[in-house]
Amino acid sequence: MSPVKSVPVSDVTMEIAAPGLTEPETDLARFKQRKYRPGRIAAALILICAVGMACAVALNWTNWTDPFRSSQYLLWSPLLRTSEPVTICVADLLPIEFKDQDWAQIVASMIAGHPPPTLREDETATPSTPFVDVEAAARLSGWINAHGKPFRVARSSALTLDDFRHEPVVLVGAFDNFWNITLLSNLRYHIQIDPTTKEEWIEDRQNPAMHDWKGSGKLLYSESSTDFALITRVLDRDTGNWILAAGGLGMHGTEAAGDLLSAPELSRALPDAVRSSKKNIQIVLKTTVISGHTGAPQIIAVHTW
Repeated sequence: MSPVKSVPVSDVTMEIAAPGLTEPETDLARFKQRKYRPGRIAAALILICAVGMACAVALNWTNWTDPFRSSQYLLWSPLLRTSEPVTICVADLLPIEFKDQDWAQIVASMIAGHPPPTLREDETATPSTPFVDVEAAARLSGWINAHGKPFRVARSSALTLDDFRHEPVVLVGAFDNFWNITLLSNLRYHIQIDPTTKEEWIEDRQNPAMHDWKGSGKLLYSESSTDFALITRVLDRDTGNWILAAGGLGMHGTEAAGDLLSAPELSRALPDAVRSSKKNIQIVLKTTVISGHTGAPQIIAVHTW
């Protein structure tokens, strides 16, 4: 047997230590090469841009999708986007102490900007609301509920001006809803009445002599006629809140206005001006009534500001 050859300790140390010392240096070099590759920088930038775009989409989703929403939704949108529930205000006709012939004079005085007189109510009488106003309020409340917005229904005599400051309000009715008369008579289009002849019409403040949009206000629901109505969406400067009002000179006009605001098949009939959620808008409409049946609403004038 040949003798075992001895190896110097220094050589053994070098053979063992060399791999351990060179490996970290190799890994560090490779890491540096990978770290500064242009492709990886571009990928990181793309990822950052994608995250930013996703955030922008999340923040602006409502604004970006508005052009694809129905015209009815866009008309309602300022009221739907508030934090408070929508109040639907219907008229309640309380028997009061004044003669029928004085009613037109009182309304004309209120339209001119004078405060309503103090009239004593009959406390034994039960308040009543016109059937057409109730029907319109039911359709509007159904539309609001279908879009996930809470609402409440209130009588006009139960609301105060402070209520208008805290929540958006939908006014149903024209001459029978005194809030319509009190808050909206200073606008370009507004309801008007002759205190002597009791003729009713929608007046254009820019052309007050024009009485083309008029009705008698005395026709029965079953009679044939032509009726006019007014829809107003306005950020009221006195209350600082949104008001949407729908009311006709007669019952058929109120019914047509309610249809235009709630019937999906009529959404395309609304003007393009409703697509702006920041503008105030007024729509004058006409409807033809045949044997008590209200026809489709026809828009005859639009004003925005």
